[in-house]
Amino acid sequence: MKTAAAVLVLGLTGAVLFLAGGLGPGVVDPTAVDWLFGPGDWGQHYLGWATFRQAPWSLPLGYNPMLLWPMGTSIVYTDSLPLLAIPLKLFDGVLPASFQFNGLWMFTAWVLQPVMAFVLLRRVSVDHLTACAGALLFLLIPSMTARIGHDTLVAQWILLWALVVVTRPRTAATDLHFLAVLIVAALVHFYLLFMALALWAAWVAPGVLSERTVRGATLSAGRAAGVLAGVVGVMWLAGYFVIAVDSAAGGGFGHYSMNLNAPLNPVGEHWSTLVPHRPVGPGQYEGFQYLGVGIMALLLVAAGLVASNPRHAWARVTPDRRPVWQRRRWWLLAALATLTVLAVSDTVTWDETVLFTYNLPDSLTSMVRSSGRLWWPVPLAALAGAVVLLHRMVPRRWALAVIAVCLVLQWIDVRHGVLTGPPPAAHPSRLEDDRWAELVDAARVVSVVPSDTMATEVLYPLTHLAARAGVPITAAYVARRDHARLTAANARLIEAIVRGDTDPDTLYVQDATAESGGAALSLLSAPHVDRLGLLDGLFVLPPEGNDGRPLPAAPAFPFDRVMLLDAPSLASLVAGCAADCSLILAVKDEASTNLPSAFIQAMSQRGSRLIGELGWRQSYAAILHDGAVLAEDLASDAPVSLAATLGGLRFTVESAGNAAGSWASISTAGRQLALNRRGFNVVRIHWDRRAIEVGTIDVFAGKGE
Repeated sequence: MKTAAAVLVLGLTGAVLFLAGGLGPGVVDPTAVDWLFGPGDWGQHYLGWATFRQAPWSLPLGYNPMLLWPMGTSIVYTDSLPLLAIPLKLFDGVLPASFQFNGLWMFTAWVLQPVMAFVLLRRVSVDHLTACAGALLFLLIPSMTARIGHDTLVAQWILLWALVVVTRPRTAATDLHFLAVLIVAALVHFYLLFMALALWAAWVAPGVLSERTVRGATLSAGRAAGVLAGVVGVMWLAGYFVIAVDSAAGGGFGHYSMNLNAPLNPVGEHWSTLVPHRPVGPGQYEGFQYLGVGIMALLLVAAGLVASNPRHAWARVTPDRRPVWQRRRWWLLAALATLTVLAVSDTVTWDETVLFTYNLPDSLTSMVRSSGRLWWPVPLAALAGAVVLLHRMVPRRWALAVIAVCLVLQWIDVRHGVLTGPPPAAHPSRLEDDRWAELVDAARVVSVVPSDTMATEVLYPLTHLAARAGVPITAAYVARRDHARLTAANARLIEAIVRGDTDPDTLYVQDATAESGGAALSLLSAPHVDRLGLLDGLFVLPPEGNDGRPLPAAPAFPFDRVMLLDAPSLASLVAGCAADCSLILAVKDEASTNLPSAFIQAMSQRGSRLIGELGWRQSYAAILHDGAVLAEDLASDAPVSLAATLGGLRFTVESAGNAAGSWASISTAGRQLALNRRGFNVVRIHWDRRAIEVGTIDVFAGKGE
């Protein structure tokens, strides 16, 4: 009865704390979805589910062809919680049209966090009252609340569950128990699975080593292999492998890391009323690991008890007479140390200073680029160890008094962050015209041009409309994607549009701003240009035969013919553009690598003074007319902009190298002409034929010689 009462009290405390927080009780309503288009990644997670429920069943079960159509993705890569999304899809026919489980999932995490902490403390023989008091500290650990903008990652109770199993002897039954933990982690988020696997490895290893016979060791290792096979099978079903493993890996390890000051650093004023914040590196928000004054105080008390009598403390907490290599505590410490090393990364920093760097294998680090998260099990285990130490080394009344004081300190310190959370503001939407729903309903496919650069204030509402209409969309905001296939597909799409080869049943949408992907629909000419509209700042080509309300016409296209650029080299491109010809260049990302000397010479002969100075990832733009350079500009870490009137048309040229934003724009008469790809974005105009050629020459990839 004591256990049931403690669980009830702790669960209710977690529920009240969540409902009293900044999100409020409205987010638990499964039919309330507007709040999901606010800050954080909620919109991505919800739209992954909203489109997945419309998709036909397939293998793997988590495959979602409705996003990034026709390649598709999976609900793993939209972080749409396969643990709930897959079974709930069975009930799609009876669920409301707008249905979300994100709010209820977060509510459950707040309930389960102290409950699972209580179970862990009871497993290591802490009495009911001390375990109940200590479990409340786990509810106030800031790293859980800080992840509320990424709702799947608030489930730190899964790591506590793994630690519960770690405390149990290894048997066939507990192997199945840990398998259940790993399956749940895999169906929630990969980073939780990675951390749980590290704890599982520390639990399995001493069991295998303790076997006295080859047969026993083989059987023990076989059971472990069976657990791994089961996890991999579940990962396949969930859709982890719908893209290649090397595509699932990503860069950023060492950038999204944990600063050495993280346990003591609230980063911003929001998270502590008692401790000043310190600076960190630009991506180290992922390594937010502030403990809070109360938890730090308890850890210091525990450290003091150990220092007063180290041998007695170690024996009291973890009595074990087996050989060192068979002692689970050492393997657990090794796992936690490994997670710490990965969290800190191979770029070790204090404040904004890089102390030193070294190399870790890419095969490991590419899978955990946001490595700063990996430290979560360390404070959870340390906090549990501190409560256990306090319980075993001092009288209960003193242990309770210390925990009570620490709880008060923790609440005073972190209460604003724990209660406030991110504001439930609506995500801005640029789709204000009510004709969008008609356009989506009339289409067989919604094609976003290109599919990888649309801003979320357009992509989220457009995807929401597509989900409600059951129409696939070619774009998605996803955690991982097959970049090579997507780049090739975008190139084919843009080239087809420039040729006028469009699908009659597809709704094409492209942002008219330069940063959003470059030319495509803006280059449409007859006969399709008559259908091209401009709605809410977006180029729109509706399906043929669309009988909906007419769209505002796009700006008139000033050329009679559009062609894809066909130039054997950069130097010949310059040499071949003389009388009645204009050549416009705008660099995106990087164009200095492999820059041909013949091109530099040809540009210099036509009056260029800057092309020879173009450096790594710098911005550069140039306008040539009648065989001479009219204007050019170069900058190392800022965009450059040029303007000129050619053939009666006003042209604006902008270039942003990688350090300045990485985009290119060449526009006139309200139309974008640059394809906005890496390297030199080129527009060549033949004025005698009123024709233009558009293309890119990627010297970084060895083109343009």
